Amino acid sequence: MVEIVVKDGYYYASDKPGFGIDIDPKLAAKFPITDDPPFDMSWGTLRRRDGTIVKP
Repeated sequence: MVEIVVKDGYYYASDKPGFGIDIDPKLAAKFPITDDPPFDMSWGTLRRRDGTIVKP
């Protein structure tokens, strides 16, 4: 795990790989990702002709 360095109120980037977070696979399995409603990337079902966002 990457250590977060805070100095004088600023976060400093690390040269180590990763985001510095760990994920517990057993806990994550309790919260599966659902695609409801399905996201089909179809502009016509996501926005009106004037660009207003609508609920699909």
